[in-house]
Amino acid sequence: MTTATGNPLPPSGPAHNAGFQQRFQDLVARVGGLAIAGELAGVTDETIGKWRDGKTKPTFFGLAGIAAAAGVTLDWLLTGAEHPRALAASDADVEAALPEFALLPRYSVSASAGSGLVAHEEVEIERIAFRRDWLRDMGLDPNQAGLLSAKGDSMHPTIPDGAMMLVDRRLDQPIVSGYIYVIVLDGEVLVKRVSRNVDATFDLISDNPIYPVQKVRQPDFDKLMIAGRVFWVGRTI
Repeated sequence: MTTATGNPLPPSGPAHNAGFQQRFQDLVARVGGLAIAGELAGVTDETIGKWRDGKTKPTFFGLAGIAAAAGVTLDWLLTGAEHPRALAASDADVEAALPEFALLPRYSVSASAGSGLVAHEEVEIERIAFRRDWLRDMGLDPNQAGLLSAKGDSMHPTIPDGAMMLVDRRLDQPIVSGYIYVIVLDGEVLVKRVSRNVDATFDLISDNPIYPVQKVRQPDFDKLMIAGRVFWVGRTI
C-alpha cells in the first residue's frame, strides 16, 4: 500500500478485517465519539462511521490522527500485534502533536442514575481527546474537567444507562437550580437534577418520573457533597 501519499488502504488489507473494525470502534469511543474522531482525521463523522462499518476504506493520515490522539500505534490498529497500553504515548507527547485537543481523564467511578452506588476511590482508566475551543465555548477548564459513566435509568431519557458524562469538577462554582450534578450523599454517588428551595433545603430530582424526589434537609448537609456539574452526555445509539 502507498500510505505516504494518504491514499486509501487497499480493500484486501488489514483495515477491512473484523479485528480492525473492532479496534477502530474502540478507538473512536476512546477519543470521544464519531464527531471528535472526524475532527482528528479531517473528515466528517459520517465518513468515520463508514470506516468503522467497513463500508469505505480509511486513509492513512486519517487513521494516524486518531491513533495519535488515543496514544496507540498504527501497527496495533491495523494488525492488533501489540497491546495499546504498552504503546501509549505520554499525554505531553499527544498534546504537543495535537495542541488543539485536551486529553480529559475518564474515571472508574460510575455515578448512579438510580438508587445510588457506594463511593470508592476514583481511578483514572484512560484519557479522551476533546477540542479545546469546544470546551472553552462551554465555559470549561480542561484542567478541571473529567468523565464519568452513568449507571441506572433514573435520569432517562436525558442521561441513559451507561452514558459517558463530561463533568465540571470545579468546587468553587455556585449551585444553580435546574442543572444536573454529580453528588456524593452519605457515601453514595448519584447524578441528579438539583433544586434549591426557599427553606434552605435541596431537592434531588430524577428526570425519570417513576423515581420520587429526594429532599436533603439541613441536618444532612454534612453528608452531601457536590462533586461537579454535568455539562455534556455522550452515548452509543
